[in-house]
Amino acid sequence: MGRTEGSLRDLWSLIRHVGWARPTPGIRRRTVEYLAVFERVVVPVVSAAVDDPVVRQRFVDALRGPGVKLTFLAAAYAETAGLPLDVEPTVLTGAITRVYDDLFDHFGGPDLDDRLDSLFRTGDFTAANEVEAVFAGLYRAVRERVAPAALESLLGELAALQAYQVRSREQTDPAVGLPSVLDITRGKGGHGMVVLFGVATGPLHWRESALVHELGSVLQLLDDYEDMEPDRAAGVRTAVTLGGISLDGICARFREVADGFGARFGRRRPMFTIIYAALWMSYLRRRFPRSGDRSPVPHHPLSTLLLHPVPLASPELRLSPRSAGGKV
Repeated sequence: MGRTEGSLRDLWSLIRHVGWARPTPGIRRRTVEYLAVFERVVVPVVSAAVDDPVVRQRFVDALRGPGVKLTFLAAAYAETAGLPLDVEPTVLTGAITRVYDDLFDHFGGPDLDDRLDSLFRTGDFTAANEVEAVFAGLYRAVRERVAPAALESLLGELAALQAYQVRSREQTDPAVGLPSVLDITRGKGGHGMVVLFGVATGPLHWRESALVHELGSVLQLLDDYEDMEPDRAAGVRTAVTLGGISLDGICARFREVADGFGARFGRRRPMFTIIYAALWMSYLRRRFPRSGDRSPVPHHPLSTLLLHPVPLASPELRLSPRSAGGKV
């Protein structure tokens, strides 16, 4: 059986394992709600940090998809775990993830690591450009909306995420091996997901934290699967580009995590309804790529969920120095 047939077989196996999913009631309503929250809490931060209206719109377009999609993921976890969802900081954190990755990959200077460490530990930070100003503004907005006790419990996870984000630069080294790449992938994805869900629902019990960490590590593998071609072209080594895992293997890992959710919460849905929907979209995007980054129905709310967001990093992005100093 070829790889395509094997991937389809394993995707179908995951669906059967989790249970056939009916469309989530109110998905359009929730999308509209999360988009409205995005306009209310994220767009003002971008507007305050970026003067050029063209550049500002590019930021908004790039952050909208991650902000809404990751809120859907956090909402699915909250419902599965029987917890309330705090929507505003969740949308903000979803948007931050995009800026955070681009800071390391494209825009950060040589002193970025120390300055971000200072931001997370003390609140001191001076932005060197508009990307850093947007990041600092979003981070400030999250801190304003999260209870101090809950925030304190997340700082250790945030510090661990920062350490793995710094290590991710090793993935451009031709000598880096698969074990190191897998460790970085697990750390970035796992700690990042614990931070997101911790913001969304409050600090996680250690049992939930372990489950969410494993979920995040596999979601990072799925992200690497989607980015296989551009990563390979850029010389970025991931478990996927190194041949260490296939879509079949990713599905198998998701099934193991689904079992953990079932054992902990007595159910796997809607968490894994969202997961295998993401798997299908990844599978279809890889095999039927669209040229360009515009939606055929750009004003339809669901296009935010279905399509890749506009890239933030591009040669034509005109950045200006911008100060965002002081305590966050």
